Amino acid sequence: LIHAGAAVVVDNNNQAARRLTSWAEEAIREIEDGGGFDPSDDIAGTIVGFEGLDALKGEALALKLTLTIRKLTPEKIAEIAGQALELLPSSKHRVRGMLHMMGAGTQMARNDLKSGLPRLERSVSEARRAQNPPLLAGILTLRGEVYVAMGRLQAGLRSFEEALLTAQNASTEANLVMCGPHYGLAEVLLERADLAEATDHAAKALEFASRSPTRSPVLFAHTTAAQVFLAAGDTRAAIEQLEKAQEFVRGSSDSRFRSSLASVELKIYCGTGDVEAAAAVVSERELAPDAAVDRDNEEEMTAYARYIVARGDYGGAEHVLSKVLPIVRGGGRVQHEIHALVLQALAYELLGKRALALESLGRATVLGEPGRFKRTFTGEGPVVTGLVEALVSAVRRGRGPADAGSASYLTSLLREVGNRPETESTAAADSQEDAQRVAALTSLPETLSDRELEVLALIASGASNQMIAEQLV
Repeated sequence: LIHAGAAVVVDNNNQAARRLTSWAEEAIREIEDGGGFDPSDDIAGTIVGFEGLDALKGEALALKLTLTIRKLTPEKIAEIAGQALELLPSSKHRVRGMLHMMGAGTQMARNDLKSGLPRLERSVSEARRAQNPPLLAGILTLRGEVYVAMGRLQAGLRSFEEALLTAQNASTEANLVMCGPHYGLAEVLLERADLAEATDHAAKALEFASRSPTRSPVLFAHTTAAQVFLAAGDTRAAIEQLEKAQEFVRGSSDSRFRSSLASVELKIYCGTGDVEAAAAVVSERELAPDAAVDRDNEEEMTAYARYIVARGDYGGAEHVLSKVLPIVRGGGRVQHEIHALVLQALAYELLGKRALALESLGRATVLGEPGRFKRTFTGEGPVVTGLVEALVSAVRRGRGPADAGSASYLTSLLREVGNRPETESTAAADSQEDAQRVAALTSLPETLSDRELEVLALIASGASNQMIAEQLV
């Protein structure tokens, strides 16, 4: 019954799994309390299995935890996982691997990401011994996500690549376990400014997600693809993927999915200039400058700060980010801290506080250098472009902030900053468009003033109306 319950969990039939688990628990109670069971009479494990009754109870407890984990507190999850591990013999590698993975997740939720890594590594070790490709691929993907959140992009990339190699040996669960590593690689490669490879992995993640429509990786495949397509300049494809993610979340009861989606919605809508759509998300999520920030909503609140900047409330954005930063630092979420610091630098710069802007940006480059972060610095538009240039100049003159990345790293950012990856075909198309713009301008009945030409140049660089006003007035 327990093994059947585990099988239907894989098939995403939790209702049947709960029924089978209940029957298994009842059978165990009958065996344990009926008074007629003597372990010495269990010849060849025909009643409770070779590992004995405790192993059976441990497996039942682990299965029940899997089915109820979303309704439990981290403390309760850790307690039940500990009880199950005590009951299970060392030979139960598959179940022990799952329990260590859940324990690592709760430890990270209560403390910081680094605190759960040793237990996550034990989970990887158990999964290897179990010789269970789907389980190992899933744990390796989780480890990759943790590394990326810690700012260790190269370690995350290696873990995702190993997960893909492992998943190739999976069978019925291949769609699920192949989806995660692909969107994980797409995220890392996008940050590394390798847009062609990021697009390829995003497309593969979507392919596998289409075969597992009820699984949570579907959401992250769509949201990652949306961000990759937007970076590639394909706004229509980005919005299409965002709409598919919205459709998935509407059919889910997990509130965490809605918060995660809102973060991406705000980023994409602000990036495309659709402030009205972003405002609708803010209203629905009831986001406000004075809202409390915790580990469950820090990413959403960071995205909200981006929206506030788009609305021109730079002081409000700085206020929100000042609450976000202690939370992400305390949780060891270096990736999110870098994002928040760059937005904080943007807000300070628009407030006219250049010294504070360079201080925030300098700290972000210190954190971003080990992982070789790029797009977080190069994809934020002309104001951050100017700040990167100012930071490089200040560091070269020995007048930079106390914390800043190395000269070589800053120089590499300077080479990347403001550049949009192009293929030969898009470059040719852009060249033709530029020629058409020049022809159109030269055919105007009146000559444009210097000021008008300056505004046109800023529009061409991607600046919003608010940014243009800040720079010119």
